[in-house]
Amino acid sequence: MTIPSKIDGYTVTSIGDYAFSDCSSLTSVTIPDSVTSIGGGAFWNCSSLTSVTIPESVTSIGYSAFDGCSSLTSVMIPDSVTEIGRYAFSGCSSLTSVTIPESVTSIGYSAFDGCSSLTSVTIPDSVTSIRESAFNGCSSLTSVTIPDSVTSIGYGVFYGCSSLTNVTIPKSVTKIEKMAFGYYTDDNYNSVKIDNFTIYGEEGTAAEEYANDNGFKFVAIEAPINSSVINSDIVQIGDKVRVSASAKGGTGGYKYAYYYKRSSNNTWKTLGTEWGTNSSAAFAPTSEASYDIKVVIKDSTGETAEKLFTVKAVKELELTNVSVVGREKIKLGTAIPMIGKAVGGKGDYRYSFYFKRATNTNWKLLGEKFTDKASARFKPTAAGSYNIRIDVKDSSGKIEKKYFTATVK
Repeated sequence: MTIPSKIDGYTVTSIGDYAFSDCSSLTSVTIPDSVTSIGGGAFWNCSSLTSVTIPESVTSIGYSAFDGCSSLTSVMIPDSVTEIGRYAFSGCSSLTSVTIPESVTSIGYSAFDGCSSLTSVTIPDSVTSIRESAFNGCSSLTSVTIPDSVTSIGYGVFYGCSSLTNVTIPKSVTKIEKMAFGYYTDDNYNSVKIDNFTIYGEEGTAAEEYANDNGFKFVAIEAPINSSVINSDIVQIGDKVRVSASAKGGTGGYKYAYYYKRSSNNTWKTLGTEWGTNSSAAFAPTSEASYDIKVVIKDSTGETAEKLFTVKAVKELELTNVSVVGREKIKLGTAIPMIGKAVGGKGDYRYSFYFKRATNTNWKLLGEKFTDKASARFKPTAAGSYNIRIDVKDSSGKIEKKYFTATVK
């Protein structure tokens, strides 16, 4: 069946409650993009329905809309849908895959109850709650991804998912109701826990409490540690603050998100691509003010760690030497990396690198004096204490020096 966009000159905007219920010979249906809602039980018990095209115009899928469509094998829910109603796809026993878009904020009561062929499901970051029995009886479900946007998991959400052996519950979940995980063994629905079922989560969270109260194995996961850095905490207007993101711990597979705002504001703005794999970003202030920069790192389990920086943007910044050395304690035979850096001044920086024994007074030049080469390596020939100096000169001729001490053993 192809539903027309107009009937007798009237635009079709909704499919009414139980409009096609019990049409057991209906095999496919195309819904026009004039439709914004699919009513309760609209295709209830259409047992031969194998495919359906839901247009981008639809914002809600009503209760039991496709309940009992036992031949439906896959469904693509468009980005326009914000709510999947109760029993929406209940009893779709042939459903093997479903795509839940980022627009969905709630998954209704028993929405996918009895979808016994569904093997995996990814719940998007937009969802904050998973209602009771949402995936009850999904006996082929082997994996599920719960995002850190979810705060509660309702009664019996994954009850009857006997093939599910483990799940990671983010620390954002503060409430897990009874029988959220488990399965029944006979017609009387006698409940037992899944054999060798493991709950992964942080210690002291709802995940650990639920595991202990229900006899499940609990494995504590370590949250990642955010060790990101910025190149300077003061810049001239128009110059870039460069952010280098790094982390350790957690489960790896890191993704990154960068944000900025004026320190006087409350609203964060996204810098670049949110949750991408790029471990660096740059921010160029456009006016004189104090700015906050936030780096958030997420590991493969959804655990996050953030780090905050405050940067001051000024109209004109005096030449400042922010050079660094790679290490200040080394073994004899290894080299010390020397990196020249500067902010402010007139730009077009030039660098000179020097070293001397701490007991001497005369500096020795490494390489040529004041070149555009911003790095050098110093390899001591004897143990002891050494002084290192990096000079920076801008196009006006102003020079700033920075000193370091290195110990060689």
